[in-house]
Amino acid sequence: MGRAPAKPTPWRALAEQLVDEGCESIYLTRLRAQHDVRAHVDTLAEEVAEEMARALGRTTSRVDYAFACLERDRQRASEAAAAVLKLRVPELRDELRRHGLAVGGNKPELRARLMPVATADAVEAFDAQRAICRKERQNLLIHRQALGFKTGNHGAVEKYYPSSALKPLGDFLDEAPEDDEEPPVTTEQSYRGKNWGGFRFY
Repeated sequence: MGRAPAKPTPWRALAEQLVDEGCESIYLTRLRAQHDVRAHVDTLAEEVAEEMARALGRTTSRVDYAFACLERDRQRASEAAAAVLKLRVPELRDELRRHGLAVGGNKPELRARLMPVATADAVEAFDAQRAICRKERQNLLIHRQALGFKTGNHGAVEKYYPSSALKPLGDFLDEAPEDDEEPPVTTEQSYRGKNWGGFRFY
């Protein structure tokens, strides 16, 4: 017949017995530290808490990075739209010809025709980043809730990562100047060499 497995040595009980006997020794201190279950549990709890905090920090960093990229893409789209709004009629028509689009119409019509084409890449990048932000934001909500942040969880996330930032881009033409006409010639020097009001300037 095989031997029965040896029972584990009750080191902690033996260590406590030595303590009760008044023994003081560096070896006893080591022995108690190694087999102090309560101390091991506390240490393990601290390590778990630290790792949970680090994991939540990594999730938060991913959200911060996603939203930072979203702001970058929003700025790029705004810059692309602003470039269109700065174009004069001849320049608008040149750009429309380059894209194979009709060149007829007034300045607002030319802008409206060119704007979707000129901002298409930037808007597409922004929309793709919006999807990433929504995903990372949701991951943060889930992660926080899993760690026990159930009361006010949505409010806390909304405070730092507002859902309003995830709205689609507005109509860029809303940013167009109120005066949509080319600026008139206003100085006499500009009239020189032209017939104006029945008079000729030289």
